Amino acid sequence: MNKKRRNHKKLQISIGTEKFRVLLNPQNLSFPKELEGKFHRDYYKSSLMMLRYSFMLGIVYYAGFALLDNYALPEIKFQLYTIRFVVVCPVILIVLLMSYTKKFYKWWQLAAFTSVMVSGLGIIVMLVIAPELGRNTYYAGIILVLIYNYMLVKLRFIWSSVAGFIIFASYVFAMLIFPDYQPKIFGINTFFLFSANLLGMFGGYTLEYYSRRDFYFRYLLDKERKKVKMDNVGLEEIVHEKTKELKEDIRKRKEIEIALRESEKKYRNIITLAPIGFYQSIPNGEIVTANDELAAILGFDSSSELKESCNMKDLYFANEREDLINKYDEFSVEKIRNIEVKFKKKDGTPIWVLLTLQSVKNLDGTTKYYDGFVIDITNIKNKEEEIQHNLEEKNLLLRELYHRTKNNMQVIASMLKIKGRMFKNEILQKTIQEIVNKIISMSMVHQKLYEARNLSQINLKEYIEDFVVHLMSNYNSKDSSVTLRLQLENVQITIDSAVPMGIIITELVSNVYKHAFPNDERGEIYIGLQKTETGNVKISFSDNGIGINSNEDLRTMSNIGLKNVFSLVEYQLRGKIEYHVNKGLHWNIEFSDNVYKKRI
Repeated sequence: MNKKRRNHKKLQISIGTEKFRVLLNPQNLSFPKELEGKFHRDYYKSSLMMLRYSFMLGIVYYAGFALLDNYALPEIKFQLYTIRFVVVCPVILIVLLMSYTKKFYKWWQLAAFTSVMVSGLGIIVMLVIAPELGRNTYYAGIILVLIYNYMLVKLRFIWSSVAGFIIFASYVFAMLIFPDYQPKIFGINTFFLFSANLLGMFGGYTLEYYSRRDFYFRYLLDKERKKVKMDNVGLEEIVHEKTKELKEDIRKRKEIEIALRESEKKYRNIITLAPIGFYQSIPNGEIVTANDELAAILGFDSSSELKESCNMKDLYFANEREDLINKYDEFSVEKIRNIEVKFKKKDGTPIWVLLTLQSVKNLDGTTKYYDGFVIDITNIKNKEEEIQHNLEEKNLLLRELYHRTKNNMQVIASMLKIKGRMFKNEILQKTIQEIVNKIISMSMVHQKLYEARNLSQINLKEYIEDFVVHLMSNYNSKDSSVTLRLQLENVQITIDSAVPMGIIITELVSNVYKHAFPNDERGEIYIGLQKTETGNVKISFSDNGIGINSNEDLRTMSNIGLKNVFSLVEYQLRGKIEYHVNKGLHWNIEFSDNVYKKRI
């Protein structure tokens, strides 16, 4: 296949001013295989009628020259008639009749080739049997057969060339077998026959070339026509689809326009009837749109009066508008929500408004206009100021109350100390001291609240640091020393938790000094404070004293102080309390400060 294709060359063919290139074998005038078959079918259809006329003409001419036989060679006319009417004309007639069959297409070139060969060889046989006159003159009949071969019967170039060569070679061979031929006449006749055959080959080549050229152009034209038809079909579909899409777009645009008009109507109704003020202003402050609610807020009779007689710059005090817009642009935000701004009414009266501002941008990023929503909060601001004033007065009163409570408790504690010294009973003195310590723990809670900014909470870390150090200083004697180790986090608790917590720590410290270190032994108290992951307050309290018997249950002991500890943790703080013995007594207390509501 590739070898055959290599034999084909791109030949330039032209029609009019148009030039095209086609693959064509110049030796045998053949297209590539995929195109050659199409040419054969087309050539057969276009040649069939001409072929039949040629067969008919061949029969007429071949039979008509019998008159010449009768005139020139009467002595052998019957032999010549036999060749004409028994052999050649019947063969051509049979081929003519077969051209009307459906299968003729498959072998029509062979049939036409046969009719040419029979016609040519018939003339040569006549030359062989004819006397000298016929031999020297009847060779012209071969020229007529060659014309018939190359020009009339539509043989393709390769077939007609083979037929012409065989007829010419047969003539030469036939003449050479006669010893009495005249060389000059033979040479002249051979020259004419050779020339006629050569011219016939050239003519046949040219005719087939142009036939192929015309076919190729028809092929290209048909190909382009189909392409154009397909393109037209595709174009029609595209036009149909585009038209359909365009109609759909128009329908959607109309729906959008209707929706926009309805939306704009609703928008205007909302703006007009909204219970809050609304405006649109351009960057220079000119009010483009405003509703009646805004006009009423600012003391104008109507929105028209507001737009005509007022600029947004007139509503702000000093340069507040410029500062607001500059801050707005600096952070490149498109909306500022709920900022409190002081405006001026028509008569100059100041009012407080809650402003939500949104900018609408141009394509280049500059501000086109601002949308503003305004709520009058003057009454709310006045109420806030009144509440704040009342709160400050209450805080001042509460601080004074904490201060006086702390002082009164300290007075009571001092009086109890003085009274305790009057008794010589050591047990009674210790009991009075424990009561004093509890009063001091509560007093220090009020002291911390008095010093704190937040009157509802105290810093438990600071409270423990100050209170426990003060408490231990009352217990430590010259001969004994109990040290303190603290590991505390910053934890805020309410006063409702702080008071019982102070009493609990007082009882635990008191219990250490009573039982953990007999005979004034040295030891250590550890207090830890932290906030758990769940938000609870956790206190760890331990000593390295003698501890207790592991079989003893502190809940059932007669120690009133420890009973108070359990009661305060579990019932008042609603927490958990655990203890264990390990080189001393260890306590773990955990409670939630959220049990009590925060105070103002």
